[in-house]
Amino acid sequence: MNFIKEQTLFGTDGIRGASNSLLLNEESMFKLAQILGKIAIRSKHKTVFIGQDTRESGESIKKALCLGLNSVGIDVCLLGVTPTATLAYLTKKFNACFGIEISASHNPACDNGIKIFDTNGHKISNHTENIIEHCFFSESYKAEKTNAKITQNKELIKDYKKHLFDSFRFENKNIKIVVDCANGAAYELAPEILNQFGLDITVINATPNGNNINLNCGSEYTHTLQKVVKELKADLGVAFDGDADRAIFIDENGEKIEGEAIIALLAIDLKTRNKLKNNLIATTIMSSNALDKALIPYDIKVLRSDVGDKNVARLMNDNDINFGGENSGHFIYKPFCTTGDGIMSALKIILLLLNNKQSMSKMCSFFIPSQQMLFNINVTKKIPLIDLPKTSSLIKLAEDKLKDHGRLLFRYSGTEMKARLLVESSTKEECEEIAQKIITQFNEEISSY
Repeated sequence: MNFIKEQTLFGTDGIRGASNSLLLNEESMFKLAQILGKIAIRSKHKTVFIGQDTRESGESIKKALCLGLNSVGIDVCLLGVTPTATLAYLTKKFNACFGIEISASHNPACDNGIKIFDTNGHKISNHTENIIEHCFFSESYKAEKTNAKITQNKELIKDYKKHLFDSFRFENKNIKIVVDCANGAAYELAPEILNQFGLDITVINATPNGNNINLNCGSEYTHTLQKVVKELKADLGVAFDGDADRAIFIDENGEKIEGEAIIALLAIDLKTRNKLKNNLIATTIMSSNALDKALIPYDIKVLRSDVGDKNVARLMNDNDINFGGENSGHFIYKPFCTTGDGIMSALKIILLLLNNKQSMSKMCSFFIPSQQMLFNINVTKKIPLIDLPKTSSLIKLAEDKLKDHGRLLFRYSGTEMKARLLVESSTKEECEEIAQKIITQFNEEISSY
């Protein structure tokens, strides 16, 4: 068997990589499933739920996971094509020992991955990740013949739909919406739910073929959605990512709305209705100071975590916060969901739009974004900054320069082979100038490795 040599499996959001890599081959997934099964045996629950997005490569991963779990006595319930938040909700409701979503989220079809949820519907803890990694690289497992079984039960998704229908009421439905399903996990479920609410929707990118997920569509590519919204004179556009835990919104003018504006809008609505606990919201270090400024008049304080909606969720749990999100489109609403839920986010914004009787652009006009620019730099290796002294020096100089009117953040992506440089300043020109110097030095210095 050929296993990956690096002593790490988990990134910012589960395990993710090229679908044909050693990280995700059948041997690795079989062994990982056996480890999860051994952990599950210690609990009273002996079933694992598995959902997946529409990637063709998901079938071999699913097969390996099922075989590995069965080989140590764990039953598997297959939910079929299922958004991540739906899997998390059902894992919690039916007390499964784990929920596994086979997905690479917003990544292209050539990638895949898995996200793992505990019996409470939360992404597994860092401690559990460390245990899994230790076992994966230090122990061997032998397959045994057991009586464990594999079942399919797509009917369970009805419980998630009921959960949404019990949570929302639309008195007025005079709104036109365009929904981009990214040819992903929400391609059937999202249109079905919105139609059952009686909303006027136009659906695009809902014909998956196993290889077109996120292809020129979805949360990372909204150009087509923006065009259709304008052509149809729609009131709102919504774009999901591949596993539908993100939602990106387009206003009636075809303009993309800042994720931070959505966070602020939802936070203010909760505060106005006395539903925001402790006057706190949770977000990540990627959120700009514009979010804090927008919420000052409402006495709402912003707490920040590391990047990733799992970190936002943990910050919420630790500080008794019932709303949080990322500007990338993850929004979490306790107690209704335990992870980012794109379909619920769409319903929340639609309800807010209907109740306010204003256009989407008008509702978001209070939010004044700062000059913030995010640069993605392709890399072949993730060299620690401490080993890049010239780049580190430039970053320190820039941080000192920006300390009174902006900020800088340099980090490697936890899900892609990219470095991300965020620069926030009072002017676009200063952002670009600072970024260009750092990127040039970074590329020059990293090329020597």
